[in-house]
Amino acid sequence: METASRPLSISIEEYLAAEQQSDIRHEYIGGSVYAMAGASDRHNLISGNIYALLHSHLRGKTCRVFMSDVKLRAHPGGDRKGRRRPASRTRPCRR
Repeated sequence: METASRPLSISIEEYLAAEQQSDIRHEYIGGSVYAMAGASDRHNLISGNIYALLHSHLRGKTCRVFMSDVKLRAHPGGDRKGRRRPASRTRPCRR
């Protein structure tokens, strides 16, 4: 009888190190890494418009707007499921 193999769990540090060498983006959820699909032209147009509006609105404030290529922790220690995702119109603020 065959049994399904379980994927190996990796640490956040291993994930971040591997991402620096990768040509594609991934998200980290509770020790597992998943490849992310590329975005469509429509998605990029909508994202760009949202970024422009947020950037203009937050000018001079302590918040910063990121489009992509920045990894953010959604909740201290990752969110409740340990997820880390690339920024996509995320706006962290210094407190």
